[in-house]
Amino acid sequence: MQVKSYPVDYPLDERFPDRRELAGFEGGKLYVSEKNGKYFIITDEGTLADFLLPEDDNLLSSLVRIYEFESEAERERYIQDRGWVK
Repeated sequence: MQVKSYPVDYPLDERFPDRRELAGFEGGKLYVSEKNGKYFIITDEGTLADFLLPEDDNLLSSLVRIYEFESEAERERYIQDRGWVK
């Protein structure tokens, strides 16, 4: 598994147009997607940006996280281990 963080303005609609919502939570949403033979979990905590100050640059630059998995089974195990229901 690889994890990369991006700022709140990361173009999710452009990069993952087929993403499906897995869960919503206070402050954001959780998505799953497949692309180029890889499997992804995407966490978008962008709604928190309104509550952060400009000094919170480290947080603002990592409100979107993309988890990349080699297989669907690996992604599903991660979802189950976290207690996220699909």
